Amino acid sequence: MSALLAGIGVGSIIAAAIGWAVAISNHRQAWINALRDDVAIFLKELEVMHYAIRDVFAAKTAEELVAAETAKRDARVAVIFAQNRICDSIGKKSCTKSL
Repeated sequence: MSALLAGIGVGSIIAAAIGWAVAISNHRQAWINALRDDVAIFLKELEVMHYAIRDVFAAKTAEELVAAETAKRDARVAVIFAQNRICDSIGKKSCTKSL
């Protein structure tokens, strides 16, 4: 009888350990997915900033220049926001410089 009770106790401990490992694995995968999404957003916004800078140099009138500078500023803000999200998820110590 004591062997049966011991078996049930050990089985519960093993089930709890497996459940804990699965939970950690699920959280890790969610973190990886979020980081992948943030990197994709960062690269997309970086490309938008590239085209905004090109438009600044291609502006021919003052109005075009003002519009291009506004677009460049908005793109830079979006890039910095995406960079900060990445830095928050991987740890601030690994991100020492900002754009």
